[in-house]
Amino acid sequence: MGLQICDFGLARVVRQATNGASVANNKLKKSPLLVGVTPPAQPLKRQLTKHVVTRWYRAPELILMQPYSSAVDMWSLGCILGELLNMQEDNVPAYQDRQPLFPGGKCAPLSGEVAGIDDRLDQLSVIFSVIGTPTKDDVKSIGSSKSTAEYILRRLKDMKPNSLRSKFPGSDPDAIDLLIKMLQFDPSKRCSVDEALDHKFIRPVRRKESEKILSKPLSDIMDDFVKVDRKVLKQRTYEELLWYKRRNNLSFQDSKTTKAKPS
Repeated sequence: MGLQICDFGLARVVRQATNGASVANNKLKKSPLLVGVTPPAQPLKRQLTKHVVTRWYRAPELILMQPYSSAVDMWSLGCILGELLNMQEDNVPAYQDRQPLFPGGKCAPLSGEVAGIDDRLDQLSVIFSVIGTPTKDDVKSIGSSKSTAEYILRRLKDMKPNSLRSKFPGSDPDAIDLLIKMLQFDPSKRCSVDEALDHKFIRPVRRKESEKILSKPLSDIMDDFVKVDRKVLKQRTYEELLWYKRRNNLSFQDSKTTKAKPS
């Protein structure tokens, strides 16, 4: 039995893993998926969506509306890992008391609206009550001085980190070590995917032979796709619809649907 996590809801294809104004995460650059990728002429922050739903699993840089990289996915995985540890009876005996790791009180998933400063303060307070208030150097890692992020963070009181080992006393110490590495405020300090897979907590159950790595960057594959002529694409879409209709023995109410050729 295994756990698979997949989320393409707001996924974007990018050519380089950067963190906007901050220095790019060198660990991400070493990924096999990014070998030979040419850096873009413009910062990637224009290509990435600013509003990501399900606030309980958002990385701090997302909540603070700062440029971000794929390191946000490692944060989300850390939140999920923490939630799984909460399901251990030795950690939380009563199932009624089990909850997400960072359940901000004003979270409104799928709201379609950018969170206000008060909402962001609420969610950040929940996060910092566990990992502690970030240092000045950590704050600089996601935004420049006098930025909106710095302004928001100044409104929060200092908090000391809550020991995750005390929070999850019944968990494997290696699981706690991996959780700590995933939940770093500074994106460049979070473990990479490769490091997480090779962590001693995951290593015993890892099936490396079944892992698939793309032979070339996904951005190159998508480039090949977008070069398809529009007329050809419309024709192929039309043919696909006809194939689906024949396979399922469907009859469309509007006869024009099957007779009309794409313009």
